[in-house]
Amino acid sequence: MKKLMLIFICLIISSHALKSQEVNKIFTSKEAIWYGLDFSKVKLIGSEGFTDALKIKNVFFSSWNNLIINEYNSKEKEGLGIVFIMESLDKPKRTATMWVTFFDIASKTVLLTEKMSGKPGGAGFRNYWARTYYNVMAKIKKTEYLKWEKEYNK
Repeated sequence: MKKLMLIFICLIISSHALKSQEVNKIFTSKEAIWYGLDFSKVKLIGSEGFTDALKIKNVFFSSWNNLIINEYNSKEKEGLGIVFIMESLDKPKRTATMWVTFFDIASKTVLLTEKMSGKPGGAGFRNYWARTYYNVMAKIKKTEYLKWEKEYNK
């Protein structure tokens, strides 16, 4: 029983060490390839502002992705990828919640995922919600990246 417990502890420690090595890719890569916004499981909260669900799905999801993708290249087959997996657009709370997810492009292994939120703003429906993604990107650049590096790059 003691040998089994020792083996189990060694496996946990070694898997943690491997995971740490994988997460380090985020902080040693010179660039991350933008893969867009994933709306596959998003929840639209609050009936005010979300009256035409089909138009939101067919027009705005694509429009928001194109707005950001135009600034980035997403044709790489290897390297570090980043995607925002959208959780919710909450009109009453005036916030969008998303999971900022870094992954290894070749293996599709998730390296790090962090829940973040951003406040909307701007004129028109598209720009109002697009502001949330830009606010999250700005927060990552300003504070979160360094915080994650201290926490995960050991």
